[in-house]
Amino acid sequence: MKREKAELLKKIHGGQTCQIVATATRLQIFDTLYSNRKSCDEIANELNLNSETLRRLLFALVALYLLEVQEKKYFALTEQGKYLSKHHEDSLNALAVYKGSPIIWDAQGKMFEGIKTNRSPFELHFGTDLFSHLSLHAEHMALFQDAMDCYTVQSSIALLEAYDFSRFSSLLDIGGGRGTFLKKLIDQYPAVQGATLDLPQALRSPSQGITPIPGSFFDAVPSGYDGYILRNILHDWSDEKCITILKNIAPVLSRSTPLLIFEAIVEPTTEKRLGKFADLTMFMMTPGGKERDLSSFEVLCKEAGLSITQVVRTTGSKALIEVHPSHFAS
Repeated sequence: MKREKAELLKKIHGGQTCQIVATATRLQIFDTLYSNRKSCDEIANELNLNSETLRRLLFALVALYLLEVQEKKYFALTEQGKYLSKHHEDSLNALAVYKGSPIIWDAQGKMFEGIKTNRSPFELHFGTDLFSHLSLHAEHMALFQDAMDCYTVQSSIALLEAYDFSRFSSLLDIGGGRGTFLKKLIDQYPAVQGATLDLPQALRSPSQGITPIPGSFFDAVPSGYDGYILRNILHDWSDEKCITILKNIAPVLSRSTPLLIFEAIVEPTTEKRLGKFADLTMFMMTPGGKERDLSSFEVLCKEAGLSITQVVRTTGSKALIEVHPSHFAS
């Protein structure tokens, strides 16, 4: 078979691959094999599954190089498969479950209709926007928050390496959920006092040492912090909503109190391919969200009376954009 055709077939079968990985993760197969290899019957007994059906799934995982067979009887995790156990220090467990969940899967099933009608596929299926849906479904909110925490852990190392946060004695993470990023930051900068502003349902089970502040960035942002950070929030919203968010933050900023915007900067080129997938995901899942290039961020900030004073690239297309009130930036 020609290489081009083989590569295409991988793309066509990508959805099945996602579901195989997500299903195995939800069944805790990677967790039960994390410390020891086991036979199919041993796994089936431990997880209360049908052995013959499980065997078919296990061999599919072998075909995906997530498991390997040892001594013709035992299944063991590969190095790649270990990342799907919640016991791994750099686990992708929550992300795998989220990507195969109805929150994502049902919305993806409406992508054709969404592109045809220029409407959010998520809203076409669920009848409301993502964040309204999450506020009404606690189990989906928990699933979403777990996945966002996973994304946060993945990006935190590069962000903390790229920017010096020692200048702050206090920092408010706007829309920061459970405070996962701030916990990582405080581990490195113990003197920083961290707080996170988010909706009450998103603040459940906050990280230890993080002050939870119930509220909405569409209403107001509390003053009194040395710095403010807005991580992966603006790409969820339309330009108009982003300007509202930034205008609500602007009054608490000063020459010495910046806003740090952490987002992907996706330029209109063929480079940074992952950003192109992320942009389509924003269309699919959010109420008007999109990935933006740097000039788009400059326009949003200008409309809110803010100016970009520094851009620090972290990893891939991600960057930290430092912003001050325009009258202090010149």
